[in-house]
Amino acid sequence: MGRHGWQRVLLFAVILMGCMPRPTLAQATSGQLRQQGEACLRAGNDPCAERAFSAYINLRPADPAGYALRGIVLNRMEQYANSVKDLEHAIDLGEGTWDIFANYADGLRQLGRIDEAIG
Repeated sequence: MGRHGWQRVLLFAVILMGCMPRPTLAQATSGQLRQQGEACLRAGNDPCAERAFSAYINLRPADPAGYALRGIVLNRMEQYANSVKDLEHAIDLGEGTWDIFANYADGLRQLGRIDEAIG
């Protein structure tokens, strides 16, 4: 399937997800919240992703992935102080992928903490 074929499939899936009844954030399981957050990320809906990952963190506060994902979303939303806080927490909990460190460095740079971003 070509590139445009996959784009059509993804668009159809996003539209279909919008038509399906979903549990409210308060009723969703942690797995559903993570899936919803990731779907919102793919669709470019950062506020939706932030809400879903925040609810996910409330259910699974020891899971570093929730903080990492929310931190990346907050960086995209230019909420750098909160992004850096979440990404530091994810790193402290053991996460360490390239996208976490890239967003962490960008957040530090945006906050004027250049020496920390470089080191």
